[in-house]
Amino acid sequence: MDVGFLALLYFKGVTDIPPDEFVLNASSLTVLKLGSLKLEAPYASTFPSLKVLSLRHMKLDSKSLQNLISGCPIIEDLDLRIDLVFDVSKTLKNPSLLNVNFPKQWLESLISNLPLLDRFAFVCSNSEFHNVSIWSHSLKSLLISVRTFTEISVSIRTPNLTSLEFICFQKPVISIEAPNLFEANVQLFENYSSKNLYNDFVHFFKNLDCLKKMKLFISPKQDYIFSESIRKTLSPPLPNLNRLDAFISNRGASFSELRLFLLWCAPSAESLKDGHFLGNYVSRDNGCGYVDE
Repeated sequence: MDVGFLALLYFKGVTDIPPDEFVLNASSLTVLKLGSLKLEAPYASTFPSLKVLSLRHMKLDSKSLQNLISGCPIIEDLDLRIDLVFDVSKTLKNPSLLNVNFPKQWLESLISNLPLLDRFAFVCSNSEFHNVSIWSHSLKSLLISVRTFTEISVSIRTPNLTSLEFICFQKPVISIEAPNLFEANVQLFENYSSKNLYNDFVHFFKNLDCLKKMKLFISPKQDYIFSESIRKTLSPPLPNLNRLDAFISNRGASFSELRLFLLWCAPSAESLKDGHFLGNYVSRDNGCGYVDE
């Protein structure tokens, strides 16, 4: 029997019942999704047609993981929630590593050694993300979410990157060379005190000054609405931005203060559109139209 898509998901904890041997040697499978299962693969699997593999909340050792992945010579999409390193085919295009903890060197090597890498998502919640270097000539979409309160520093060299999503809980130090970057979704849940808060803010966004479109969320724990006197001493951080959707705690700031602050941040964008301000939410665009989120 030829099966192209198979999903085995167990929703009441991890079951100790391993998948049938058929699952590990199904030559017709193109999509395989396994969740909350104990997987034992003492020998290499055989998935000559598999392009999509998802493993979430699995109970398996590094040997079983490698035996499973090594049997996927044409894999393109990989979705993992497992803290185990692995080797993978260079055909991989779209890896998603969620809620994981990997050595920095391994992560850097994985990204730089995938010649067809198109989209990469990385979410870590219990590991450091310090002095990480991301280099890829082919990468077009990047998501980084670091849910720790340790120091964050990353260098991104991606000449073909067009979309970036960056989420962090601590002050980020980011260096980016992405001349084709068009849009970004930035969420800063910062919880730190800094004498250079304004300079930190401006420096971070000046790394993204080539952007045309941005969604920005800033935690209410910090007040980023710079006063006019401070704005006069700094250059606008986003001079080329055409559209800005922002959610910012106003900390008592009026609508007009928010508007002036955003006009300063992105002077190339047009004036605020009437009717697109709700609570602390402000939308500005270049006339292409606004779609409610």
